[in-house]
Amino acid sequence: MAAKSCAMKKKCKKKLIELSKRDAMFEELKMTEVSTPHLLLLNCGLQNGVTRPFLWAVLRPSQIYMFHHKEYSVATFSSASEAEYARSIVNGCTVHEVATAADDLRPLLPTTVVRGPPLHVHAVFLEGLGSLKLTPFVKRQLPPGLVLVQDFISPQLEQELLDYFTKHLAEESFKTTAEHNSVTDGPQCSDHLKQRRVEHFGYQFLYGQNCVDPKSPLHRPIPDLCHPVLKLMMEHKLAIVYPDQLTVNEYQPGQGIPKHVDSHSSFEGEIISLSLGSDCIMHFKGADSDLSVPVYLQKRSLLVMGGDSRLYWTHRIPSHKLDQVDCSMPGMDMPHPPQVPHPQWVEETTDVMERLTRISLTFRKVQQSPNCSCGHHLCDKRDQLTSPHGPLV
Repeated sequence: MAAKSCAMKKKCKKKLIELSKRDAMFEELKMTEVSTPHLLLLNCGLQNGVTRPFLWAVLRPSQIYMFHHKEYSVATFSSASEAEYARSIVNGCTVHEVATAADDLRPLLPTTVVRGPPLHVHAVFLEGLGSLKLTPFVKRQLPPGLVLVQDFISPQLEQELLDYFTKHLAEESFKTTAEHNSVTDGPQCSDHLKQRRVEHFGYQFLYGQNCVDPKSPLHRPIPDLCHPVLKLMMEHKLAIVYPDQLTVNEYQPGQGIPKHVDSHSSFEGEIISLSLGSDCIMHFKGADSDLSVPVYLQKRSLLVMGGDSRLYWTHRIPSHKLDQVDCSMPGMDMPHPPQVPHPQWVEETTDVMERLTRISLTFRKVQQSPNCSCGHHLCDKRDQLTSPHGPLV
């Protein structure tokens, strides 16, 4: 027993040294061997995939602070004795051991954590919270021209669309994006897009040339099942033109898209995306600044990119299986943790979300004229295959 305790102390010390070398905030934390109400939990951070509900269920603290891209979190308690008891539960154990010790808490953890390599928890007392760098809680705003409508369709219609397109993708002799690229002899297929199942309706998107051929419509138009969605969208004046092209993408966990701006010379009006099956985060970045806005897309939500968000802002989905989220993100309308009804700090609301299979329906209106006449200085030209904002897809 003493040998095991000594080994765990060595592992903990090694982890502390490792973090202090590469994490400026961690270096400023003041640790102590004296019992206090504050616990630093190593290998229990968002970067490890550990969720806030799991820590609440195990520790029963007064507050939890979790930090984006960090391998640790901080729990505070009403007294030093409560912190000591919580430490006795987790210190030296693996996350899996803690999850199965009493009630089965594995459903509160992502499957990648439950099935992954063991994470040994190290709990260390902190002198106080003064050295924590916390971010004031302010709800971020959507980029100009971007409209997000939650629960745009019913769960029943979502399931009908999922069933239809999942079956369609499985039955069709579909081509991956890479295969589409080879058919069109295009040189610009991104590795990020390979092996993703994709299907087009109305017009074929030519990935190698980043455009469509308006003179070559497909024999398969937008499916009838989609038209109630489009009519509802037009009734609510969410778009100025009725789409005639649809791209269906299936994203498995871990798949994403690189940053890009949708071609303006090929498509007029807004770009519209309906999310099915899973939530995800889409990141928007301004063309003339370093401002980046992560937008939380709930399943059944409708995203309309118009105005500045259509031309000035790139958008991307990182290739992650887990997303780190917080309640300051636009679209994150889920209730705050019940223990924090009015958060002061972003780190009081951060959590990890596991992605599931997501299908996105992207509706566009094909530009029929040979050149775009908008005159906007950020608009691409028909014969221009590249953009300062990344590939046009």
